Amino acid sequence: MKAIVIGATGTIGKGIASELESKGYKVFSGTRKSIESIDIESDTSVHNFFEQMDRVDAIICAAGSASFVPLNELDEEKIQFSLNSKLAGQLRVAKYGIKNLKENGAIILTGGMFAYEPWPSSSILSTINKGLEGFVKAVTLEMEEGKRIMIAHPPFLSETAEMKGMPTDPWPNSSEVAKSYSKALESGKSGDIIYVDGYEPK
Repeated sequence: MKAIVIGATGTIGKGIASELESKGYKVFSGTRKSIESIDIESDTSVHNFFEQMDRVDAIICAAGSASFVPLNELDEEKIQFSLNSKLAGQLRVAKYGIKNLKENGAIILTGGMFAYEPWPSSSILSTINKGLEGFVKAVTLEMEEGKRIMIAHPPFLSETAEMKGMPTDPWPNSSEVAKSYSKALESGKSGDIIYVDGYEPK
C-alpha cells in the first residue's frame, strides 16, 4: 500500500507518517522541501506535485496555517492568508489528488477541534474547519470508483501545549491522534468526520 502525507514534517504529520508505516504503507512525504515539493498555497505547485506522483491508496493532508487572533486584529491580510492556506490549500489537494487515488482509495483533510469547540481568538480557524466539513460532505457525493474523502478534527496536541507552556495532561500526543487517521482509512467510510477517541464533541 502507498500513501502520500502532505505536511509530514509537522507535529501531526510526523505521527501520521509513522503510524502508516507501522501499518505497512510506503509513505511519500510532501513538503515544501521534499524531493517532489508541494506548497499548498500555490495552485500550480499542487497541480505539478500530483502530476509527478503515481496512484496511491491514501492521501492525507496535515498542512495549512491560519491566524489565531482576536476579531479586532483579524485584518484582511490575515483573513486572506488563512483562507488561502488552510482552506483553499486543502481544497487544492483534494481537487488534484483525486485522480491519483487508486480504486477505493481515500483522502483525509485536517480541520481541528475549533470546528466544534471554539476558543477566544479562534474565529477564522473555526470558520475554516466548518468549511472543510461542508466541502467533504459535498465532494463525497461526486466520488467514483469507490474513492472516499473524510475530514479529521484532531484536538489540541500535548506536544503543542508543551511548546506553548500549557498543561499537557488534557491532550493526546501525535501518536494517539495518528491512530484516528489510520482507523478511518480502514473504515471504508466516506464523508465522515473523524474524531480522536475520547475527544468527540460533547
